[in-house]
Amino acid sequence: MRATTDGSSRCDDCEKRLSFLERRLVRDAHANGLTWGQIARSLGVSRQAIHQRYRNLPDIEPETQRQQWERRRREMDELFEQWMTVPGAVDRPGDQAVDP
Repeated sequence: MRATTDGSSRCDDCEKRLSFLERRLVRDAHANGLTWGQIARSLGVSRQAIHQRYRNLPDIEPETQRQQWERRRREMDELFEQWMTVPGAVDRPGDQAVDP
């Protein structure tokens, strides 16, 4: 039972970190002039979905550059890869259910 709790806790931590990084990426990208459509395409969601979720982000001055956007995107990708390795984190096609 402890392994399940540890895995669940790690999964929750990864989800929080991913959410934080995504908010930061979206804020920085929009501040640097990317449109909601461009941001949405890079994250694989609709323009409407990304705008609805992030339209109330505080405005910031364009202080980041394209290199920082790309670095933060890589950070998010790395966290996503870590999250995907947590047993039971995501139901993927072909995965077998594992009894705890």
